[in-house]
Amino acid sequence: MKEFTIINRCLGLLKSSKIDILTKLRMENLLIGIKVLLLVDVDEKAATGDLEELYCHVNEVCTGNCLEGTNGLVDHVRKMQSRMLACLDLNC
Repeated sequence: MKEFTIINRCLGLLKSSKIDILTKLRMENLLIGIKVLLLVDVDEKAATGDLEELYCHVNEVCTGNCLEGTNGLVDHVRKMQSRMLACLDLNC
């Protein structure tokens, strides 16, 4: 359940940020995709550390304290999704 709370906090940060709307929508879509993967039975304990790191990254981007910017955040979330999908395929 903690995993969903972290993602919801990320979504809240995005909603209140001044990031352009297309990037917000892209990020919301990716974060919801991670929620779906968690529902499919990805090892939640393994994902928790990644999600806490993700929250920090989202916070940095939303407050303007991230050098990578939104593109780095989108890449970060896509890589997380790929790792989670690989665990589904390999039954990690």
